[in-house]
Amino acid sequence: MGKLRDIVSLIWNSRERNVLVFIIVLFASNAFWKLTISGDEQAQQTTSLVTFCGKDVTVVFDLMARHVAKSTYHLINVFGGNVHLRHGNYLFFDNGVGSVIVWSCSGLKQMFIFTCILLFSIGPWRHKLWFVPLGVVLCDIVNIMRISAITMLIENHRSWFPILHDHIFKYLFYLLIFLYWVIWDTKFAGRQ
Repeated sequence: MGKLRDIVSLIWNSRERNVLVFIIVLFASNAFWKLTISGDEQAQQTTSLVTFCGKDVTVVFDLMARHVAKSTYHLINVFGGNVHLRHGNYLFFDNGVGSVIVWSCSGLKQMFIFTCILLFSIGPWRHKLWFVPLGVVLCDIVNIMRISAITMLIENHRSWFPILHDHIFKYLFYLLIFLYWVIWDTKFAGRQ
């Protein structure tokens, strides 16, 4: 037992402690989300019921999903795409290929996880007061870019959707959250 205590003490008193805290908070906040937020992630309708601890919070997720869909619509069309928006969250091309931006595409989960990671990270609160909101805005921008890229790529390659959505862009999103946290840890965590 003494050896284990020595190892834990060595890790806790080293720079790697921050990485350990990052990993623990990442998994804990994800577990908290999964235990408290409930909704049909496969829903294809414009709105599906989303609950937090049994309370209806659909309106928050619906508004955010519509914001992401509308922003994606504008971003794709600004860059020369020809995507259409229907019912506030259904994006489709002239060839009939499209996607529904549902509550789980809102980016709110990633914003929540990022916020938790920063709140539990070491560092002065006066820097967290601006770094966390900036990170939430960056999460929103990255999510809109993610949904835009997926939407543009599936226009002519519909079969790519599962790998793009469930794997490539999902993990790139988390990688960017990690890199933003690295900026926090290296530039601001030790400052007073």
